[in-house]
Amino acid sequence: MVLSRLNTLFRQFGPLAGAGYLIAEGARKLVDPNSGLSYAQSGEDRFITAILGQRSGFYVDVGCNHPIQHSNTFALYKSGWTGLVVDANPDLIALHRSRRRRDKQVCAVVSSIDGEVEFTEFDDTNLSSLDPEHVRYWKATRPVKRVRKAAAVQLTTLLEQHGAPSRFDLLSVDVERHDLEVLRSLDFERYRPELIVVEMRKLDLAEVESNPIYQLLTGTGYGLIGYAINNGYFLDLRAPAHRQP
Repeated sequence: MVLSRLNTLFRQFGPLAGAGYLIAEGARKLVDPNSGLSYAQSGEDRFITAILGQRSGFYVDVGCNHPIQHSNTFALYKSGWTGLVVDANPDLIALHRSRRRRDKQVCAVVSSIDGEVEFTEFDDTNLSSLDPEHVRYWKATRPVKRVRKAAAVQLTTLLEQHGAPSRFDLLSVDVERHDLEVLRSLDFERYRPELIVVEMRKLDLAEVESNPIYQLLTGTGYGLIGYAINNGYFLDLRAPAHRQP
């Protein structure tokens, strides 16, 4: 067990950093063997593992932000997963390349919108967005680092360009109120993530059927299996393991 874990950490991070993570994990288990670990902002990585189980897999993380802090996928990377991580902030993508070298990193604005868009980067990178209403709201109280023009690209195009498998384990989308447009840019007949985790702030569960993200995903064969804090969890009901008998 220890040797297998050591091999995984060495493969993902290299010998020095891998040994550091192994020592940290061992110390935590020794001091508090009943503790759990989450790197995500609201425990999303724990929910993902609970749904998909302990396994290796492939993720696509759109709006990946920091490679470790508040990351939905870093705990998966530590356990041997790899994938495609996408963010419009070049500084964050450079940080991903230094910390998560086995992933494929892409600096891009993902949207169903064709052509050039305006992307606003805040000092607090968690707020950066191309949604005009979101930007107007936060500009009143938070400093802006820079505003730039960028060519939008559809998610299907990115998956094609970087050789993503047609069926993969996880799609995580967190792009500050532009999440619906990211999902609209995916051809679900060509690419089928088993689980989709998408930000859906202030979702009214009593009126969930009127939500456009819910409508889009249930209309393409996904079922909402959970909602926690700000995220919806949608499972592919067409996948053999999840089809109704």
